[in-house]
Amino acid sequence: RTSSLPSLAITNKRSLLFSLVFMQPSGKPPTKTPTKSTSPKPSSPKSPPPPDIFSPLSPLYTHPLTTGTIYIGTSLCLTPPILSAYKITKTVDCSKTPSPKSKTNFPFDLSSFNPQKLKTDAQIIEFLAPLLQFLDECRSENVLVHCLSGSQRSGTVAIICLMRYLGLNDVEEVSKTVKNLRPVCEPNSTGWEIIKRFAKARENGEDLELNL
Repeated sequence: RTSSLPSLAITNKRSLLFSLVFMQPSGKPPTKTPTKSTSPKPSSPKSPPPPDIFSPLSPLYTHPLTTGTIYIGTSLCLTPPILSAYKITKTVDCSKTPSPKSKTNFPFDLSSFNPQKLKTDAQIIEFLAPLLQFLDECRSENVLVHCLSGSQRSGTVAIICLMRYLGLNDVEEVSKTVKNLRPVCEPNSTGWEIIKRFAKARENGEDLELNL
């Protein structure tokens, strides 16, 4: 008579295999893990990128009527491709050895400032008058104010420009605005002396007439 043991063994093996593959340790059939939704999440609006602290030049002020723009930058910007790309036609050279004065360039040497000789409000305005008049005359053009690094000397001119064009005398407020536009702007001690003297003169009613 044929034994049924081999068939029973096969059946037991199948049952064991079924329980190993399809049963959880608790003996219950496995439950499906809920899958996360793959639908894309709505993207939040991106904030504008911060100013590039290593940028060779940064826009400072755009005239509301003529759209002429004053840029602050380094001497590296004095190349035909950059000047042409930004349509810069005039320059203010604040470097230690500025280029000679011409129809397109104004040399502004901060080292010529002597606080012992320029003691009155009128004298500080007289010292800055040629620079301010040049910028006023260029209000319909794009101007680059530059020094070697676009930081200390040109930063001094940047703060003076914004104080005048925005009608502000708060040195701290204007300096923060300039640093937001160009983070490397940081006048040296001579620059701060000129800025503070200029603010004081304006508070006392001394300033050039702003021709807009």
